[in-house]
Amino acid sequence: MNGIMKYIIPLALATLAIYHFIYANWVEGFLYFSVGVAFPLMWAIKDGIITSNLKFWNAFAWALVIIALMLFMALLRLDAHAG
Repeated sequence: MNGIMKYIIPLALATLAIYHFIYANWVEGFLYFSVGVAFPLMWAIKDGIITSNLKFWNAFAWALVIIALMLFMALLRLDAHAG
């Protein structure tokens, strides 16, 4: 990924997370937070920035992605019942 996009994407996701936390929309806030942490962590592992405890950090990043997936599914169910 381009160098500038590695900064724009996490910044956008962090901004969305803060916005949803301010308006007490916890599911979407944690969804954006987990994705906003997981992908830069994966990029850091891939680029060789993180060199120690790779198994732990890789498992942690994937756990955040799985949590984001589960939050997304919960969000779909909540929106389906709201409308």
